[in-house]
Amino acid sequence: WKEILRRKGNRHTPREAVCSPELLRIIDQIPLNLAGTMARAILLTGMAGALRRSEIAALNREDIEIMPDAMFIHVRRSKTDQTGIGVTLKAKRSGKATCPVTAMEKWIVDGDIESGPLFRHPRFKESRRIAPTLPYVLIKRYGALAGLNAKKLGAHSLRRGFVTEVLRAKIPLPDSMAAARHKTASIHLSYGEAMQNNSAVDVLGL
Repeated sequence: WKEILRRKGNRHTPREAVCSPELLRIIDQIPLNLAGTMARAILLTGMAGALRRSEIAALNREDIEIMPDAMFIHVRRSKTDQTGIGVTLKAKRSGKATCPVTAMEKWIVDGDIESGPLFRHPRFKESRRIAPTLPYVLIKRYGALAGLNAKKLGAHSLRRGFVTEVLRAKIPLPDSMAAARHKTASIHLSYGEAMQNNSAVDVLGL
């Protein structure tokens, strides 16, 4: 296996970052129906929380707490938290067209989500959780309609966009890393093409 890697290489081509301006263009392409309401909540929440696609799919209604000025997202388990300690992230209410809190509120009401899986396919009456691939499909589909290069987009584009924006805003590195839940500065800084009480969440243009 090491010999194969030596010959073929192991270079990873990262997804292109989707920052707030690009995400607004993507959101504008989503239809105004129930599936579209869920899609907007998925993409905006994914960006606001720097969530991985597996984390988005794993969310339950009980993991979301909506307050007058913000939304708290409890991630029970993640790639860097295999023991399930969990972390609570914060998304501010901005009042803009890309406000993740407003998008989530609308989905919870329109989708009649009282408990169980937060994101479920609208065409199914049973509580069938979305697959982790859906955020990937959504950002490629609507990114293409928005005129972006879909080949360079993926669900990870949202995390890259989050980190890119906070690095551009010169947020202190410990806050920026904590918000993205990165363990090492080298990994965190490689995201920059360029949580509760964390100043990093206040600079997003959503």
